[in-house]
Amino acid sequence: CLQNPNLDENVILRASCLRYITVFRAQLTKPDVLGVFPILVNHLKSKSAVVHTYAANAIELILSVKDRNPTTNRLQPRFTGEDLMQTLKSAVEPLVVKLLNFNDPNALLLNEYLMRCLMKVINFLGKNMIDLAVPVLGQFKILFGEVAKNPSNPLFNHYLFESIASIVRVAVPAKVQEVQT
Repeated sequence: CLQNPNLDENVILRASCLRYITVFRAQLTKPDVLGVFPILVNHLKSKSAVVHTYAANAIELILSVKDRNPTTNRLQPRFTGEDLMQTLKSAVEPLVVKLLNFNDPNALLLNEYLMRCLMKVINFLGKNMIDLAVPVLGQFKILFGEVAKNPSNPLFNHYLFESIASIVRVAVPAKVQEVQT
């Protein structure tokens, strides 16, 4: 179902599959998740608000999965930036596009799940985000202007500010001139 290239077909079944992945994310093996992760990112492009919201939620929660290290007995993230770098970089654009889609009547305005996912992706990529930082910061400027007109969702606003802070932390030391303009 999820591998069907028509993202707007069988929306309820897709949403159920995405929900399944979200619920059982800790039981899925690392190779299984690495195999399905590009499919999740592709679902961010769906026109259905339910599908792209479930995909964003799944991505964000998968990035939060931790496993116990057998030698130190401490929890550590299951995935590193190197595991998912290219796939996560490709997730940034569809997330930003969905967040800036103010004219789409089917879109959920100020979708906190998309914003939280984008915040998690930015934090997860860290310094690997440098090449995308300035363009995304420019898009956040537009988004911030819209939020300032009607600050109706405090969680969305919080995730937006956290995302801006993460980008500034990465971009300012590396691209001072570009950030100033």
